[in-house]
Amino acid sequence: MSADLRAVLFDVDDTLFDRNGAQLMALDVIAREFRDLFAGVDRQELVDAFLESDRLTTLEFYGDIPTVKNIRVRRAQVFLDLLGLDGAHADALAELYVEVYPRMDAPVDGAAALVEALAPRFQLGVVSNSLPDVQYQKLATLGIRHFFECIVLSEEFGIRKPDPAIFWHAAGLLGREPEECLYVGDSYTADVVGAKRAGLPVCWFNPNGLHPPQVGVECDFEVRTLAQVCEILNEVEST
Repeated sequence: MSADLRAVLFDVDDTLFDRNGAQLMALDVIAREFRDLFAGVDRQELVDAFLESDRLTTLEFYGDIPTVKNIRVRRAQVFLDLLGLDGAHADALAELYVEVYPRMDAPVDGAAALVEALAPRFQLGVVSNSLPDVQYQKLATLGIRHFFECIVLSEEFGIRKPDPAIFWHAAGLLGREPEECLYVGDSYTADVVGAKRAGLPVCWFNPNGLHPPQVGVECDFEVRTLAQVCEILNEVEST
């Protein structure tokens, strides 16, 4: 990788913001607020049903469910159906979830420290597949939104990772060539494959030590912790 890096672009969910952790914290708030509805349902049942509803409706979302509101209410409806509970509460559950979820204090370990350390040295940006109302709030909750010179979200831009165009757009907003922008993300398919095909060097954030899929695309760096990203950049700059 060239030492002429001028920018670092980040994924958000499970790279800077612990999506799963925040979901479970939000689910606890929902369980308290709707305690009568969930009476007799233990927490593990709630967690299992919610995660399954999220998995199913995420697949539907990327299959083009018509509106954001529809998919969020649909997730709540599937959640209640899986538990055998009254679906009439789906709208209220969806509204509360969207209110509390992005405000949960759920940083990936070292996220704020890394962004703050890099800000004086690099232009910073975000490229994320997600919805604006929650994603901007997550960055604000983490206390790091103001560090990013560009925030490119798929549902605003109209193109999702791994399409190279979304990465090119972010680099262009920073006035940089793709090869000048390191991309840091946790998803091999969306982040590593997409950014590499766009010509960006990539650091795969792989905290669980997963084996990379056999897709014919290799990352430039692999890290288990975000602190290692800073170490890598220090080494690159010193060469």
